[in-house]
Amino acid sequence: MRTIQLFSILAIIAFATLQTNAQAINDNGTNVGIGIAAPANGFGSTATNVRLDVNGGTDANVKGATIAQKYKAGSIYSSTNSSTSGYLGYNSNWSNASQTFGMLSSVKVSTARAYYATSNTFGGYFSTDLGGVSGKKRFQIGGVYGHLRGAWNGGFTNGGFAAGVVGIDDINGKSTYGGYFKGRGYFSDKVGIGTKNPASELHVHNGTIRITGTSFAGGPMILFGENGQTVDNGQWGIEYVPVTNGTPGLNFWRPWPATNYGNYFLFLSDTGKVAVGTNNTPTSIGGANISAYRFFVKGGILTEEVRVRTGWADYVFADDYNLKPLSEVEFFIKKNKHLPDVPSAKEVESQGIELGDISRIQQEKIEELTLYLIKQQKQIDELKNQVKDLINNSK
Repeated sequence: MRTIQLFSILAIIAFATLQTNAQAINDNGTNVGIGIAAPANGFGSTATNVRLDVNGGTDANVKGATIAQKYKAGSIYSSTNSSTSGYLGYNSNWSNASQTFGMLSSVKVSTARAYYATSNTFGGYFSTDLGGVSGKKRFQIGGVYGHLRGAWNGGFTNGGFAAGVVGIDDINGKSTYGGYFKGRGYFSDKVGIGTKNPASELHVHNGTIRITGTSFAGGPMILFGENGQTVDNGQWGIEYVPVTNGTPGLNFWRPWPATNYGNYFLFLSDTGKVAVGTNNTPTSIGGANISAYRFFVKGGILTEEVRVRTGWADYVFADDYNLKPLSEVEFFIKKNKHLPDVPSAKEVESQGIELGDISRIQQEKIEELTLYLIKQQKQIDELKNQVKDLINNSK
């Protein structure tokens, strides 16, 4: 009797186990369902091409909940239940809107929080990490990391996209990162920002290009060079020198070890002043105020023509001009060792000279000399007449 009872108990346990397994794994001969009925075969509203359907939990009938580590509403991790779903090798070739995926993943979280550590929500995460590569043949490594909320770049008539990674991150109506790349990148064709049809290697439409921060040489910069050259830093650079590094402005320079490398081949100061060979744009020199000057050159200037607009010395020929007697001029020269109204050698050495001003001063002295000669010629003519009269009277 006891043997019959024990056998009955074992039979009941085995039947319950089979029933449990039947509910956990269901096979209709073609498709398999885990925790859910096996996907239907054939055509119709209930038929699919799914070969394996997994229901990870019974809470709100959310598929993949166990894998997704789902938390209930009101928890510190999510205000509402999360949901995940996905397909491997999916093809709905019988439907009106055909969809084919090598892999599809969908993640929905109403409100996520990160209280104690960095939190991540991934529509898909693929990572490739190699410690090293050896051998002589070509080796290719690829990895894709996407944090996507949605993607669409066109209307219904010609919309759609073809991309390795497409991402739009939209938080509170403000776009933060559509894509994030860290490390080196390579684009084999033209890149368009704000345009689908770039006309050059980098085409920005309806926008600006902004370069900020720092670089290995100081401020943010752009480097120019030839493809395949041996100078890593390029042949020319344009750097914005921040105020923390000196006089702020744009520095056109040649990076080391390029030939004749150095800074300030051309410098455009934030004040609007331009310098060549220096970033020094002083406002005074030797006590002279040059704050209105806008062009500074360290070194010589070779040019075919210079035109200066300035005042001129025609005032010397005015009737009321005070032409100093030569005796007064002589006294001034003996005392000061230079002409009146002409800067001394010491002043020129310490302050420099204004080209227009010194030209006017020199013209003034030429015109004064002309007046002295005219006056002297009159005196000579008068003496000649006196001598002539003496000669005639002596006869």
